[in-house]
Amino acid sequence: MVEKKVTEAIIDVGKNVAEDIVRPTSKSIGENLGLLVDGAMGWLGYWGKKQKIKREAYIADYKKKIAEKVAGIPEEKLNEPKIRIVGPAIEASKFYIDEEEFRELFAELVASACDVDCVNKVHPAFPEMIKQLSYLDIKLLEVFRQTHTLPCCTINETHKDGKVTPYPLIMFDFKGVKHSFDQSKELQLTKSVENLERLGLLIKNSNIIELDYDYEKFRNHWIYKASEPVFEAESKINMNKYRIELTQMGQDFVSCCFEKQNAENVSQKQRTT
Repeated sequence: MVEKKVTEAIIDVGKNVAEDIVRPTSKSIGENLGLLVDGAMGWLGYWGKKQKIKREAYIADYKKKIAEKVAGIPEEKLNEPKIRIVGPAIEASKFYIDEEEFRELFAELVASACDVDCVNKVHPAFPEMIKQLSYLDIKLLEVFRQTHTLPCCTINETHKDGKVTPYPLIMFDFKGVKHSFDQSKELQLTKSVENLERLGLLIKNSNIIELDYDYEKFRNHWIYKASEPVFEAESKINMNKYRIELTQMGQDFVSCCFEKQNAENVSQKQRTT
């Protein structure tokens, strides 16, 4: 009886292995990715005990996120991920494991590499791009899950002697889009735009500005009002009109690295408005 049960168990294991070879499942893919995470994070065991305990909790959460996201992909859409994508992504994530926002980005990227609908959008540069984002950069990219473009403006002052003083801080109109920027954070968004432009994710477009938008409204923007006391009486204040938008690379990055359901809902909403 015991031998029969052992034989049946061996047969079941063989069937499962064969199925995983022929047709990968979310379980098999999730387990393999979990092993990759364990391997990449092994060095953390040599850190201090208190830090090790914290990191173990972060790693467990990271593995859970990956497994849940992979499990959420329909079986017919599952794709065995390329190690050249998920390997560098998991390797890059080990120094960011203690920050929720970065765990989420890396987990979403890894899951995207397992989804046939997303795999062609996943670029090998994405892991390095995530590493070069600030918390504020991430929050700005999240805005573009709700809108395709943002009107923005900078100003310069032309003095009566013809000299020009630029005011490089970008003024934004978020058009009612939900965001988490108070005034102190909004002052730093110019740096975020510059960094995201450098990474090829955003473009500040002055050739095609926001359609049917009154840029004169920026004269009531709080940054403009704060600058008024330093303007000279006979100067001319010029408005430099732009719109900020995602590049094609940026669209793919947001699609692959941010939570899918919300992004799809936004796209559907925009198609119906």
